[in-house]
Amino acid sequence: MARHQADLVRCARLPGVTAGRVCAAHDGRCVAYDSMVRPAALARVCDGCGQRGGGERCVVCRAGGVADACYCKGCVQMEKDRDGCPAVVNLGEARTDAFYERNTAGRVCAAHDGRCVACDSMVRPAALARVCDGCGQRGGGERCVVCRAGGVADACYCKGCVQMEKDRDGCPAVVNLGEARTDAFYERNKYGLIK
Repeated sequence: MARHQADLVRCARLPGVTAGRVCAAHDGRCVAYDSMVRPAALARVCDGCGQRGGGERCVVCRAGGVADACYCKGCVQMEKDRDGCPAVVNLGEARTDAFYERNTAGRVCAAHDGRCVACDSMVRPAALARVCDGCGQRGGGERCVVCRAGGVADACYCKGCVQMEKDRDGCPAVVNLGEARTDAFYERNKYGLIK
């Protein structure tokens, strides 16, 4: 477990006989102190963590395990290898927050890419446009917040709109398409016109 990620929670149950595994990113690092010096003892995981991941998952990030997890010599001398199962049971606030932030970001189509969703200006984006849960689930999160076409990029606010706090006005998704567009749709259907 990395020492600079204080929000990670370890399992800490009584370790079993199963050796923990680490992915390529954590290979050679101590699971308690994150150092890359003198691996001294194998890190044993509890029976629950060994069975839950099939024993082949990284104890830190749950990626595919490629090597055995070890404690460094300093952690063995300080008896950190006796603190319990070293497997991380949560992903950490930063990682879970990133997951939810990614799911709530609005999308824009190619026609609106690079434009502010509030003022429609073509200036440098300053903040992501977040959509409400209803709009995110209704469009599958992949529809343009302006015209409901297929989304290709994240929706953004420009610096001016962020300074005027227009990014705090609520969900930027357009729920109606405008009278002219809906009238044209009904006219086409009424007279049987093709698009």
